[in-house]
Amino acid sequence: MVKYIYGDEYMNDKDFFKGIVYDKKLTEEQAKLIESQIRKFLSIQKLKLDNIQYQLYLDDNRNVYFTKDTLLYGIKYSKELVKEISSRGILANEFKGYKKEDKNYYCVNFKKIIQDVYVKKLSKEFTSDIHFPFDGINDNIAFIINPSSRIGGLLYYDLLDDKFDERLDIKNIIDYHQKKDNLTDSALLVGVPSNCISGIILGDKLILDDTIVKQIEKLFPLAYIISNTGEIIRDRSNKIVVEDFDKIALLSCQNNIKLNIFKSENHNLSIENEKLKKDFLNLINAIKKSTSYYNQAKIFQDFGLTIPKGLKNKLSKEELKSLKLQ
Repeated sequence: MVKYIYGDEYMNDKDFFKGIVYDKKLTEEQAKLIESQIRKFLSIQKLKLDNIQYQLYLDDNRNVYFTKDTLLYGIKYSKELVKEISSRGILANEFKGYKKEDKNYYCVNFKKIIQDVYVKKLSKEFTSDIHFPFDGINDNIAFIINPSSRIGGLLYYDLLDDKFDERLDIKNIIDYHQKKDNLTDSALLVGVPSNCISGIILGDKLILDDTIVKQIEKLFPLAYIISNTGEIIRDRSNKIVVEDFDKIALLSCQNNIKLNIFKSENHNLSIENEKLKKDFLNLINAIKKSTSYYNQAKIFQDFGLTIPKGLKNKLSKEELKSLKLQ
């Protein structure tokens, strides 16, 4: 069994936490707060949450949007890591047995939506330095946490929230405060259990892999699944009564991705062709300036190209004969 951070009691769930790393010294009050959050975590993970937790928000035109205070946790896909999140939840490093890589001690780094926003808009504006499936063809995955009263006790302790600016006894658990323009950085104390995961965004490469999609569906049976542009792959809050809807939705999304890849590749091919054409013309002009008409004609002939009529007219009878053009 694993000791509480404070006191001599032990966790009831001996298998959940395998060992806590203490990478920053805590005051007694801070240790008690983290202990309280751990108890909430363990209590909430046993709850059967209502549909609000897994609600997919759509406007009248079925465009997907995130509501204010929605949390996003993005990572590069790994089969092992996704399985771990499915079984243990999204946890701060210290509660998984290793030190924090940054200075948000005992917290999980999320992105928080500051106002209602469409997924399509977010995909264009999201910063590219973060692992999220919002920047084209990739194998990233993001987990979505809807704010709701049932898990409010866990979500309340976002140590980067302005409400803690005057509470240094809480704020000082972490060492820095950082904001973004479109989204707010969030440092959630301890983390959230897997049953709090409302939905999942899959990067395009993952959507094209049927095996990965099936794995995600199996590991997170209550969560909705969408693409980085807001295409619905699976909706668990408002089931659409259509036979094999999930399969049809996935196939439609895959076809759209393939079409976008085809358009992108052909666009890039056109750019490359134009570059090659320009380079060839530059080469021809250089040849014209640096060699005789006869040598120019011979170069065309050596490359299997038709000698231009204007160049051919400038050759002597002897040169035409040498090139076997007479």
